[in-house]
Amino acid sequence: MTKLVRNPEMITSQIDGEVFMMDVSQDSFLGLNAVASFIWEQLETPKTPEEVIAAVKDGFEVPDPAVVEKEVHAFLEKMLKDDMVVQVDG
Repeated sequence: MTKLVRNPEMITSQIDGEVFMMDVSQDSFLGLNAVASFIWEQLETPKTPEEVIAAVKDGFEVPDPAVVEKEVHAFLEKMLKDDMVVQVDG
């Protein structure tokens, strides 16, 4: 089963519960909101998208679980596309 984990080349800092990231290779800077920061923290160790979604549902009030699943999947795909996370075999 494929899992995702943080790209160790990303430089991150946490300020007031939000994560700020810098990708030196692409010379880009990104700030993550509370939910995105939570997802980033979850990916300190390899996790499947389903494990991340379950953690978000447990960690936040979720009015519509289907919307959360869709948005978390989209965010994980963007993180993978932007090389913020990498795939590992788990």
